Amino acid sequence: MAECSKSKVTVIQLFFLSFSYVFSGLFLIREHSFLSLLLPLGSAFLFSFFGFLFLQCAPRRFTEKERFLYFLSCGKPHWTSKVLMGFLIFLSAAEMLLTWLLFAFSVHSFSSFVSFSSVAVLILLLSLFIGAHGLTALGRFSELFVFLIAPLLFRIVFRKFETVDFSAFSRDLYALLTVTPAPLFYLFSMTVSESTTMPKPIRKLFVIPILSFFGAVLAVVCAFLFLLFGAGDKSIFFLLFGWMASIIRLSLLISVCTADRSPISLHRMDR
Repeated sequence: MAECSKSKVTVIQLFFLSFSYVFSGLFLIREHSFLSLLLPLGSAFLFSFFGFLFLQCAPRRFTEKERFLYFLSCGKPHWTSKVLMGFLIFLSAAEMLLTWLLFAFSVHSFSSFVSFSSVAVLILLLSLFIGAHGLTALGRFSELFVFLIAPLLFRIVFRKFETVDFSAFSRDLYALLTVTPAPLFYLFSMTVSESTTMPKPIRKLFVIPILSFFGAVLAVVCAFLFLLFGAGDKSIFFLLFGWMASIIRLSLLISVCTADRSPISLHRMDR
């Protein structure tokens, strides 16, 4: 089980990873319509529900490789589960590419004196570096948001409200694309696993999708607070908040797209 030590995440880390994933999507598409902020919540709720169904039969002990496939197949791989995993990874690959480009454009618009290609390469290398350290390290990195959310709540006391149209709804519906099933299912598969690093596995499985969904709720609340208090592209705090979430999102998507690349011993798959 040593191989699994780099992929285990706690439920607290799951909460902040889900928060980072949803908030970064809204940040990168620059969503400014109140009703459109609610679209990722619907997606997060739907995927959390289906993820909970997978959790009921998911293996509890597995090695680093092919853990995502065994989660989606409930421990009994079949061609249908392989097709499903291939489809989900394809969506994640497209999402990863789009996230990388939007992230690079966001950074380049703030620091136009640096070439776009340099920014894009730097972001990719940083994401690969973080992703190479495993999901556990990425989860610990996401916990740093505790130190950013508190200043956000304190900061709004000194800001004036901006006019917000609560009936506004984006016609492009880009917010629907900010949450896809693969990253959430991947996080669920890593949270439910037993490993030597987490001697007390989760017994109440409903905690996993609930905390993931509430992470999405907090992300939408923070996005609304930034919208309400007029945070823009010139706000350093807003950009720091969004860029940190975006690097977590990109690293997570890289982890999903590079999952399950080596054969696994079936006898290690006992529940």
